[in-house]
Amino acid sequence: MNNFQCIKSALLGEESFTLKHESSLTVTVTQKPFQTAYAVLAVGYGSLDTVFTTDDGRTHKTPAGIAHFLEHKLFEMPNGTDAFEEFAALGASANAYTSASRTCYLFSCTSNFEESLEVLLRMVFTPHFTDASVRREADIIEQEFLAYEDQAPSKLYRLLMNNLFEKHGLRENICGTAESIRKITPELLYECYRAFYRPSNMVLSVSGNVCPDTVKKVLDRVLPTLSIENGEAAKSEKVDERGAVACTESRISMLIARPILQIGIKDVGYREDQIFMTRRHLLMNIVMNALTGASSPLYERLQDCGLLQDKFSTDYGDEAGCAYALIAAETDEPDRVIESVYEALEKAAETPPDQREFERLRRCAYADFVRLFDSSEEIAEEMLDNFFTGVHLLDVGEIILSLTYEEFTSLIKEVFRRPYLTSAVVYPLQENR
Repeated sequence: MNNFQCIKSALLGEESFTLKHESSLTVTVTQKPFQTAYAVLAVGYGSLDTVFTTDDGRTHKTPAGIAHFLEHKLFEMPNGTDAFEEFAALGASANAYTSASRTCYLFSCTSNFEESLEVLLRMVFTPHFTDASVRREADIIEQEFLAYEDQAPSKLYRLLMNNLFEKHGLRENICGTAESIRKITPELLYECYRAFYRPSNMVLSVSGNVCPDTVKKVLDRVLPTLSIENGEAAKSEKVDERGAVACTESRISMLIARPILQIGIKDVGYREDQIFMTRRHLLMNIVMNALTGASSPLYERLQDCGLLQDKFSTDYGDEAGCAYALIAAETDEPDRVIESVYEALEKAAETPPDQREFERLRRCAYADFVRLFDSSEEIAEEMLDNFFTGVHLLDVGEIILSLTYEEFTSLIKEVFRRPYLTSAVVYPLQENR
């Protein structure tokens, strides 16, 4: 493959190809015999990046929600067309999303891959903002923001983030607020675009029935025709927030049929170490399965008591300066469930699950990891994490198998303490809580 580095995993029998394009864009291609090809272009710029310093030494403070606003605006092409329409005309399905630390633009298709990739590149690398279009977009995003405010799961998540953190940017809605988005101007959008939308701060991840040389051919043909910012991206100001949670509980009422809850666990063992945090993610997933999964004593007990009908849903996330685990459920008696979870976590901190259970769940985690290679979307999305975390997806299988029982028990003993636990509940309005 022309200039591509081939990375192979003997353990998995999988391979991928990586290229540092002359534009400074990192490219990863995983060729698989699927009908669908999937491509995602990710930028290291998200909702947390509101205060940053550019290479001229100036510090910029921008309104909350501007990364998400910029994501919306890039679909408007300079010639007045909508990129969604261009993708649709090629038979491709396109989308985008903004998270705390990145913005991603993607498409999937069964044909016309080269043409679709060209649309993606032209869309992302040809910003076009006017006063009138920005005002129109503010109206659209304000409605989106208000819609999220009316959704109980979204409101519940915001409550929990505010419980977990006192100052961290995760407290803010990715969309911003109705007030903050009205402060966004074309000049601010261009300022943020020039600061972060640089190939050195981006990765293109492709998976499916696509040859690496095909991807490079499109990049070589299209990128030189576009006006692209070179050099390193701006440096964002980060808040490092550890220690006890900011608030131990929140309770509100909304128009829902049944109470929903989330429990937050602040991971005080967070480190600025990519390898360590990769292991931490994998370990926490095993821990959550051990303590709240379908075969856990806690879940079986709550189900027998009629307090839970469905499984707990769990997640673990980390951003610059923090890490946290989430446990969510729907139940008629949230306070009883929360106290039962707290007791189970604290009991585990004193007497962790045994080594046999750990090794069983580690094997389950490995099996789940292997299964993701059956999906072009999951491969491409997980592969781009290599750019942001420094750990290649093909190395993750070996990392899972190298996790130790000592790491497992150490994590449980370190984190599952009352000062690091918080809860949020949304009750039906008629309960008048």
